[in-house]
Amino acid sequence: MPMLGEIKVGSDYHRFIWQSCELCGKERWVRKDRPLSRFCRHCAPKGAGKIVNGKVMGFHWGGGRSKASNGYFTIYLNFDDPFYPMADKRNLVYEHRLVMAKHLGRCLDKSEIVHHKNGDKTDNRLDNLEIYKGNDNHSTMHSKGYQDGFKKGYLDGRNRRIRELELYIQKLEIGGVSG
Repeated sequence: MPMLGEIKVGSDYHRFIWQSCELCGKERWVRKDRPLSRFCRHCAPKGAGKIVNGKVMGFHWGGGRSKASNGYFTIYLNFDDPFYPMADKRNLVYEHRLVMAKHLGRCLDKSEIVHHKNGDKTDNRLDNLEIYKGNDNHSTMHSKGYQDGFKKGYLDGRNRRIRELELYIQKLEIGGVSG
């Protein structure tokens, strides 16, 4: 049996090196000009050897942060993480809740709601987040924000129309005086 790292030249003049798979440890000959052949053919589809909690993660594993279908970012938590009690059955927690929990130094209760002040679900800066106890306060703040936004939009539109009418009248007056 060859020793690990031993090199030989094959019949087609390619150099081969005796390597072991990084996941299962199986030894085999690998072409030296193939730098990505760290895994045997059985372990390669499992992903580039990304092991989390002793579990081989998939090829597209992005390090634990991904965007959920509802628009929020989720974070993968390990079992030994102090905020693991906040995670769901897939070991995921919403990033905005994790940011607030780390800021407070404790796990959040399920009744505590973290609100994005600017409405952008992906903006998880601490100064954009606020916490509410219970859904009633959160709903009140949302409806107040919508009412304020509607009033502002209504007033902005009304003021714009008034300015347009004033400019139109000025053009008529100037046109009538010079004519």
